[in-house]
Amino acid sequence: MKKNILYLFLLAGLMFILNNCGIQPPTQDLDLAKAKLAEAEEVEANQYAPTEFNKAKELINSGSKVMVKEKSRKNKGAKEDFTSAKTEAEKAYTKAAPSYTQKNIQELESSLSKGKEIKADVAAKDDYSKAQQLLTESKDAYAKKEYKNSYTKAKTAREIAENAYKSAAEKKSKAETAIQDAKKSLEEVEKNQNQ
Repeated sequence: MKKNILYLFLLAGLMFILNNCGIQPPTQDLDLAKAKLAEAEEVEANQYAPTEFNKAKELINSGSKVMVKEKSRKNKGAKEDFTSAKTEAEKAYTKAAPSYTQKNIQELESSLSKGKEIKADVAAKDDYSKAQQLLTESKDAYAKKEYKNSYTKAKTAREIAENAYKSAAEKKSKAETAIQDAKKSLEEVEKNQNQ
């Protein structure tokens, strides 16, 4: 008799758990889909892979509406939308990452070229060299299809290259001012000697 009561309690508990499992919203799936969408957004997938990116956004919105409307086992539909959204966001990232990375590498090369024009490689040698080193590392990572590593290095290097440019421009401006001051002083000395 006690055994039967114990089985009844276990069965009732199991039924309670199974019934409530369907009610729980798939928030983990939503969070994962949003995280993947954020990764895709970071590489400008809305520009480089708009179809996949927009599909992921639509699926997240659709699943969220289902989840809010239906607090029952129909959350299965929301879970399916979130799983599909995650897949679409991953596709968007995969499609966009190479183009986004290439854009960052090109921007870095442009910054380095601009810096070289004003002799940043001499006036801000350490920063300029560091930016060049990171460019090499970024290109190596790109060749290995390590896009996140590549564009992160390219962005960091671009900031360093831009700082090298600013530093070199500042030094150039100070040098030009000093030259102008020296020329004026020389002219005054020559003028005084001629009198």
